Amino acid sequence: MEKNGSAGCGFVIPELGIEHSYKLNDHVSVYTSELFAIYMASQKIPSLHPSPQKVAIFSDSLSSLQSLENLKGQRDELLHDIINTHDLIIDQGSVLCLVWIPSHIGIRGNDMADSAAKRGASLTDHSANLGLSSSEMCSLLKQTAVNKHIQDLKNITTENGWLFSDPKSGLPSMPYHMQSVLFRIRTVSTISKFFPTLCTCSRTINLQHIFDECADMSNHFGSLHTTKKALNLPIEAFLGFHHEHGWNLTKILCSAIIKSPFGILF
Repeated sequence: MEKNGSAGCGFVIPELGIEHSYKLNDHVSVYTSELFAIYMASQKIPSLHPSPQKVAIFSDSLSSLQSLENLKGQRDELLHDIINTHDLIIDQGSVLCLVWIPSHIGIRGNDMADSAAKRGASLTDHSANLGLSSSEMCSLLKQTAVNKHIQDLKNITTENGWLFSDPKSGLPSMPYHMQSVLFRIRTVSTISKFFPTLCTCSRTINLQHIFDECADMSNHFGSLHTTKKALNLPIEAFLGFHHEHGWNLTKILCSAIIKSPFGILF
């Protein structure tokens, strides 16, 4: 599934030069996409002439294969459709087996199937509308709520001139009290409670002013300002995981806050 929610799947039969790609309805899970690919591959086999003596369906979706083996899992209707198709293949005299293979290790057929799935996700028209399972619906509702919460935070920070760092980037491994400081800074739950409207320099207080602009405040966050200046980084870089410095910048920020006269307020 793509980041925008588009879902696709596909299957290939390299020996016969057969490739098929399918676009599914948005927000279906990877599990459903993989299961549908197995179903469509299975549907293709009875139409082959002559009927193959042996058929092996390879998939890197262990959860899909386990569901078929146990006939238990999400998408009961699709599971039974696959089993019925497999019964038809066996009735035609073919020996059928399903095989799990690891993904992304250079297996040619699997790489071709992945490419077919990506092509499916980029198609304009949907090949099938499977609806959403209960677990997929819960995941969609949860993600929608999280996205709305984050957008609301962004709107609040923009309106008030506060700093924002996406909470989804997680928290570093460091003492709880430092994590608490970081959480409050990132969710801007402290600044309006503990600082006056105007700074001692008569400018409006916000996080950018406290940590990046104010000469009066800089005396309280010496190590932070030293690091910022040496690395030539904005204060936003200290709020989350940095591609070059990891969590070290965040730890410097939290440590500077704790050691400052305002530390007890956090």
